[in-house]
Order: sequence, then C-alpha cells, then structure tokens
Amino acid sequence: LYAAMEQPARVLTVPLPGFDSLSVHELTGADGGAPPNGGSFSWCAIHPWNGLLYTSAFGDGDDDSANIADIFAFRHDQGSSKFVHVPAASFKLAHPIRHVQGGTFTRNGRLILTTHDPAALHVYCSLNGFYHGAAEIEEHAGGLESEEVEGLTVWGGITYTEGPTQVHVILLDNDALDNDDVWFKHYRVPDPEGL
Repeated sequence: LYAAMEQPARVLTVPLPGFDSLSVHELTGADGGAPPNGGSFSWCAIHPWNGLLYTSAFGDGDDDSANIADIFAFRHDQGSSKFVHVPAASFKLAHPIRHVQGGTFTRNGRLILTTHDPAALHVYCSLNGFYHGAAEIEEHAGGLESEEVEGLTVWGGITYTEGPTQVHVILLDNDALDNDDVWFKHYRVPDPEGL
C-alpha cells in the first residue's frame, strides 16, 4: 500500500497482506535535489506495467495558469530508501487539469485522475498522455454541508442494484456542524475490459 503525505512530501508504504509494519520514504529529484512536484503531493499510484510510482502537482489556483500537465515517475532506490525521480518515464497530459486529488492506473495502462472544482474523473493513456475524456462526480459543494472529492480505486466485481461498477471514488463529507464522514461513489464503465 502506498500513500502520499504532504508537508513535507513523503511516501508511506505498508506491506500487504498483514499491515504489520510501515515505512516513510523521501521523494527526491533525479540529481538528489528537490522533487519536480515540489511540496505538492496529493496522490500517488504504482503503474502496473513498470512498477514505478507516479504523481503530479496539485495545481492550486483558479485560472489556467494553475493547470498541471506533468505526471512524474519515481523509482524506489533500495540503497537510500528514497523515491528518486525518473525523467525518462514521466509524461505529459494532453489535456491539462488542476485541483488533482487522486489518481490510479488500470491494468490496461489508463491513468484516472480525480479533481475537485470541478469534481470529475479524467481518463488518460499513460503511454502518450492522450485524453480519453471526463465524467462528472456528483458532490455537494459549499455551505455548511459539503463534500470534497479525494481519491479513487479501480475494482471490478462490485455489483449494486443498477449493475456492476468498476471505479470507486472517495469523498470527504465536510460538515461544519456535524462530524465528518467518508462517502463512496461507484461508477460503471461502458467497456470494463477496455479500462
């Protein structure tokens, strides 16, 4: 299990099965300096084809200058126990986005990113950054009761009344007058085998 931690940017790893230990690893640039994503580290995911860890900057801001296009790859260096940037395995998104909250890879090499504001799922090809499109995530934003898109996972075989679902999004329920809760929203993909 890999989890992104901020301030400072670190990777938390927990071996599965068992959850019997954990370790925290620093992110570094290819030359040992600062990582290219800076202190922003809202998500990370392991690519199933090459075993590298990927992330991006968050893209903080309200105009197009905040859009991110760079997806950064890191390899785990056993000697230093750090995750080191691999520029040759990094790629650019054909359709830049901002407010990136989560990301995961599918077995077919698709990168799915979640964004908050606007709340959406964005699907890309990890070979060339091609943009397959987006789907809106239903959320209730603003006011005393709101939801904030966080991460996601891809997991087939979960069926609800409407049928099977493959993409599962986590939302944080931010209630000013009540305890916060976590919500799960489940999405069906038209061609699950192509995911």
